[in-house]
Amino acid sequence: MTLVEQYRKPAGDLRAKANTAEIASRDPMSKWVIIGWIISFAGAILWLYGHFEIGSPPLGDWSFEPLWVARFFRNIESEAGTAVSITGVSLISWPHLR
Repeated sequence: MTLVEQYRKPAGDLRAKANTAEIASRDPMSKWVIIGWIISFAGAILWLYGHFEIGSPPLGDWSFEPLWVARFFRNIESEAGTAVSITGVSLISWPHLR
């Protein structure tokens, strides 16, 4: 018997079997998580709008940062979109809101 044959598992059902008790004990998604997802998507849309549209100048002076940062925050809309997205993500991942 070779080493490969010794540790080869017999062919069987490869699908994972769901534990119905575990699924039933999970809490449904809270309203704060749903609100966080909505806010995060709204921030991503605002950032995309600011990234592809010419708007007002940015709030911060990004000339001292690397070039990719200056391109990421082109105007105030992209900065606000990033802030809104971070706010939404914090609502999703905040431990006591679950």
